[in-house]
Amino acid sequence: MLGFISGFLAPFRGFARLAQRPKLWPFAAIPVALNIALCILTAWGWFGFAEPAFEDYLAGAAGFDDGFFGSAARWLVRIVMFLAALPLLFGVYLALAGIVGGPFYEALCGATEAEEVGRREDPSTKNFFRILIDGVAVEVGNLLVSVVGGLAALALTVFVPVFGVIAATGIGWFLAGFGYLAYPFDRRTRPLGEKLKIVLAHWDVALGFGLATYLLLVPIVTVPLVAPCAVVGAALLFPEGRRGGRGASRPGTAPRQS
Repeated sequence: MLGFISGFLAPFRGFARLAQRPKLWPFAAIPVALNIALCILTAWGWFGFAEPAFEDYLAGAAGFDDGFFGSAARWLVRIVMFLAALPLLFGVYLALAGIVGGPFYEALCGATEAEEVGRREDPSTKNFFRILIDGVAVEVGNLLVSVVGGLAALALTVFVPVFGVIAATGIGWFLAGFGYLAYPFDRRTRPLGEKLKIVLAHWDVALGFGLATYLLLVPIVTVPLVAPCAVVGAALLFPEGRRGGRGASRPGTAPRQS
């Protein structure tokens, strides 16, 4: 339970840390602008193409007519499909946001880690283009996790109505947080399997973190601001890619060096 609470509070701690540290703002400003553009693109892709295709397919299979009940059934299908697709939409959006904002998020994560463990500077020597190339590589893996997990959640919701909705909710929380929790490990080029193993080992922290991220993503106006706060929150939970730092009993309790 403590791990869940620690994970849930991490993005909000990230917001507080950002608000108190103007020196971190330049790392967050450009990703926020990029995220606004990605939000528009993701919404256009779903509501303009994917959602109408799903609706027409299901309406045709169910034989909906053009009367009152047919129209009501179509609206119900739209709502259910949107809720079922949220984990997939969030996962794909977050992976794309990670690709375009990766260099800035890595710098933000590094600066937060350095402060958290008592270093004066982040020792990373990678240049911007090296970070960009590495970021694309790791985000491809994160995108794979998002697509597989999102499709699984979508299938569970459609084909297993009760249990599937519960399972899909948990998957959605996990996907909402995984891409951000991976940043302290991505900076150290940990492989995808190792990242998954570490995050799943702290599933309570991951679900709490993911739930907070998920809730912050639902109001569309907050979406562009979530990523920087979540990146800082992940760095506070796993400074230097460790579980809570030296001698800590859970993430987010790393002692500072003097």
